[in-house]
Amino acid sequence: MKFSLSTLGCPDYSFEQIIELAKKVGYTGVEMRIYRMTEDLRTLDEFRPERLGAVRRLFHQAGLEITCVSSSARFAYPDPENLKEQLQLAEDYMKIASELECPYIRVFGGPYPVNFTGRPQSEPFIEAYRQSLPPEKVRGLTREACDEAVMECLGKTGEAGRQYGVMPLMETHDDFCSGAVVRRLIEGCGSDNVGILWDCLHPFRYGLDLRETYEAVRDKIHHVHMKDAGDLTPWGFTPALVGDGEMDLQTAVDILRENDYWEYVCFEWEKLWHPQIAEAEIACPQFMESVLKMLEK
Repeated sequence: MKFSLSTLGCPDYSFEQIIELAKKVGYTGVEMRIYRMTEDLRTLDEFRPERLGAVRRLFHQAGLEITCVSSSARFAYPDPENLKEQLQLAEDYMKIASELECPYIRVFGGPYPVNFTGRPQSEPFIEAYRQSLPPEKVRGLTREACDEAVMECLGKTGEAGRQYGVMPLMETHDDFCSGAVVRRLIEGCGSDNVGILWDCLHPFRYGLDLRETYEAVRDKIHHVHMKDAGDLTPWGFTPALVGDGEMDLQTAVDILRENDYWEYVCFEWEKLWHPQIAEAEIACPQFMESVLKMLEK
């Protein structure tokens, strides 16, 4: 397996600083998620079409691959105007990925617009998101209708990706942490140009078995997010340095090793949203050292 870092862990770094950090620690890839404290890369001059060639060359000359361009596109709210916006967001990110010679973008099922789970609470950002939606547009929505929207959008995004040479990857995240559920949606979307980003932490904190989750999606996984965290519940977590949290990273590493996983494992350090956690200069080498030791066991 290969290792990349997410720019989420160094949200205020320049490209040159990102490259210096990755090279110093031994990462061979970078996942583009945040730049200059900005989540929507489309709004930045550096990601305009005419400038992306220079960005690509900068990273390639440093011997680094752009492993994934991670959008926030989420498809589970079946309002037509929302889906139009989300599909455009995904396509815009595929254009960016194509110019960067990156094979993947990340998309979400996202939170359901209604709590269908029966759990008494969700993560604060999900609660805020649901409260922001017009009541008249979510009244009467069913889980089935939301899943249909996800499948339709995955299919359209997958087929649109062919012209850019890019595959969208649905992350195991939010209300779509179950490997079996994500597999069903991928298989029902009508496109074979759709894969899965296995985020190990989120299924685990929802109480799902890591091996069962992996087995459900193993042949569709093209990218992996890995991190440690404490305070693990379905409604939250706190990022932690490896060994200081509750995530069973050793089992996740064992699963990937046993199955000869050869694509990228990305260290996703959520510094932007948790500014109190350690700096990237501490967390990135500590993650790499810890995982390499796990691989030796």
